[in-house]
Amino acid sequence: MNSQSDAQIIEVVLSGKSDAFEVMLDRYQNQIFAYVFRLLNFHRQDAEDLASETFCRAYVNLASFNSTKKFSSWLYRIAHNLVIDEYSKRSHCISVDLQEIDIPAIAEISPSSKADLQKILAKLSLEDREILILFYTEEKSIKEIATILKILPGTVKVRLHRAKAKAKKFT
Repeated sequence: MNSQSDAQIIEVVLSGKSDAFEVMLDRYQNQIFAYVFRLLNFHRQDAEDLASETFCRAYVNLASFNSTKKFSSWLYRIAHNLVIDEYSKRSHCISVDLQEIDIPAIAEISPSSKADLQKILAKLSLEDREILILFYTEEKSIKEIATILKILPGTVKVRLHRAKAKAKKFT
């Protein structure tokens, strides 16, 4: 079943074979966890909880998925919404444990160490951090980011440019 497309697996799940959803979980769990982990300033437990909730919501709402779209973009959108909800519930910063993580450097920002990158991302707004993570770390295209964030591609380009400029100020 691993060789089937996302659309084929979704059809199987919707036909009543719910255990087939495990293929989707295996396919995307690391990506979704890493994305949420970075957005939450590297707080492992919260990221695990929100990544798990992302897949629960995706499974429950699978019938509403538009099969003409990319499943991964839909999944990132669910994760995005959960992170936004989490941030709206909080008024304090999330602590960071750099011993637990391995952060890939973001192109063009080029911090010299993990601590530098963490400090840069922590200083950025969620909106700026998210667009940089989606583009550089998750390697999403402008079009995919537009789909995930529900904004126009031109707006993605502007926000990306602004976020890079803000991040460079902290290097």
